[in-house]
Amino acid sequence: MLQEERYEKILLLLKEKRHITVEQVHISFPISASTVRRDFRELVERNLARRSRGGISLLTGVKENGKNIPFDLRRVTHTKEKEKLGAAAASLLQPYQTIFIDGGTTTLQLARFLPKIPLTIITNSIPHVMMMIEHHRDNPNLEIYTAGGYVYVSWNVNLGPQARYCLAQYHADYAFMSARGINKEGVYNHNEMVVEIERVMIDNADRVVFMMDHSKIGERSMSFICGNNDIDILITSKNDDKKSFLDFFRESGIEVMEVEI
Repeated sequence: MLQEERYEKILLLLKEKRHITVEQVHISFPISASTVRRDFRELVERNLARRSRGGISLLTGVKENGKNIPFDLRRVTHTKEKEKLGAAAASLLQPYQTIFIDGGTTTLQLARFLPKIPLTIITNSIPHVMMMIEHHRDNPNLEIYTAGGYVYVSWNVNLGPQARYCLAQYHADYAFMSARGINKEGVYNHNEMVVEIERVMIDNADRVVFMMDHSKIGERSMSFICGNNDIDILITSKNDDKKSFLDFFRESGIEVMEVEI
C-alpha cells in the first residue's frame, strides 16, 4: 500500500472514530504497527491530526465550512461520491482536447480517471499533477502544464498574480471546476485567491463544468465565482432532497448530470 493511500485510509477511520490507536489501524488494514506509528507522526506533523493518549485524535475546532481545512482532510469527505463524479466528468472527454482542472478534491478524481487518449491538461494543483503521474504513466500522449506562483501549502495549489498570468496565456475546450456551493444566484468558494484563479479558467474555456457532491447544492460561501449563466454542465450526485435546485438549474439552461451513488 502506497504511503498516501495509507494516510487516506487512516484519516477516513479517524473521521469515523474521532480517536484511533495503533492497534486499531493495525487490525483494520494490512499495515505493520511500526509503519502505523510513523504514519501517525507524519499526520501530526502535517497538522492533520493531534497526538493523544495511545494514538491520534481528530483536530478540534475545524468546521466543515471553515476556510482553511487542509487538502488531505477535505479529500476524505464524500470520497466514493467524488470518485463517481470524477469518472462521469472523464466520460465527456475526446482525443486531443485541452482542459483546465482547478485544485479541488472533487476534480482530483477527474485527474485519476482520465481516459487513455491524447489530452493536454493545465492545472494549478500539485496533487493533481502527482495523481496524473501515478495513474497515467502509460499514456505517452498526456501533456501536463502547471501554473507557477505562490504555493498555498495547506491546499497544495499555486495562486497569486503569476499563476493568474500563466493560466491566462492558454485556451481550453473545458474548464473543470470545484466549489464550496451553488444556489439560485450562482457559484461560491471560500477563498478569494482561489476564486481569482477559477475566474481565469472560466474566461478562457469554451465550456465550463462544475463538479460538486450533493452537500454543496443549495449552499453558498464567502466569495462569488460566477453566475449560473456561465455554467454549461453541472455534475452532481442524485439526491431527492436537492431536486428543486436541480430542476431550477435545468430551467436556467444548465445541463445537469446526476450520478447514482
